[in-house]
Amino acid sequence: MRKNLFKLCVSLALALPMAVTQAEDIDLFTGNNPSSTDIPNVLFVVDNTANWNSPFTAEMGALASAFSALPVDASGAAKFRVGVMMFSQTGSPNANSQGGYVRAAIRSMDKATQAKYGALISNLNSNNDKAQGGEAGVTMAEVYRYLSGGAPVTGTSRVRADYTGNSISSGTGKNPITAGDTASNAIYALPGNALSTFAGTQYTAPASSGCAGTFVIYISNGPAQDSNGANGSPLANSLLQAAGGDTTPIVLNPSGSQDTVADEWSRFLYKNMGVRVFTLDVLPGTTGQGPGWSALLQSMANVSNGTYFP
Repeated sequence: MRKNLFKLCVSLALALPMAVTQAEDIDLFTGNNPSSTDIPNVLFVVDNTANWNSPFTAEMGALASAFSALPVDASGAAKFRVGVMMFSQTGSPNANSQGGYVRAAIRSMDKATQAKYGALISNLNSNNDKAQGGEAGVTMAEVYRYLSGGAPVTGTSRVRADYTGNSISSGTGKNPITAGDTASNAIYALPGNALSTFAGTQYTAPASSGCAGTFVIYISNGPAQDSNGANGSPLANSLLQAAGGDTTPIVLNPSGSQDTVADEWSRFLYKNMGVRVFTLDVLPGTTGQGPGWSALLQSMANVSNGTYFP
């Protein structure tokens, strides 16, 4: 696990050339020296289901440390834009659908903004910030909706979503508020929110990354398969079809996560938007659902010209 977290830290630090060469197979940011208007967009999708309980402290520590190490140019301007998506929490006043929501929108990472994002990660609570379940395919559909400025499906009407004017208090469904909520409020006060209101009906897409590219880093703490109910794999599949994507199943071996549409969505994101998906398989399982889930994570990376890190 320490090896995984080292790779995670290097990936998240969006490494200076020396760090990249030390991190085997991470070519994502090699040689990147963008202008302030042509910088990469990076969206972290963090598995905040109960799966994160075991690796939580080490994982969030590595994540926060990496945020503080993000490079800026000589003038202090950001070299990267970074955001965070998580699995949706349910229960009033949240909507009850499961999928993904934008916890922190993709913003330019100057030093002041880095500090705010690092504070958010450092103050997440493994219980209060935990999602009740995960739907990986539906969440990847939400990634597309956000990156393309479309209508949210599972990312709206969320207490902790990054929308204009959000300010979590004891009266918004979480009593008392946590240090993570206070850190979130500092982020919500920044310009560039993902949504305009609590029940927003259209995402504000991140600034264009131009030739620098857009990257999704999916941090998996264990299986988060789409369910077979109407709001699981059938929804992810119908959303993909509506977007004009190829719904032909990608054959997995082993096939335990075959019905989860996350890799088909990764294929679509790459073919239609040039988005590369990198997957980190924290503590991969060797029995039960584990091997099939690892096969899915590998497929997500393979079909989008990304990299899988076991």
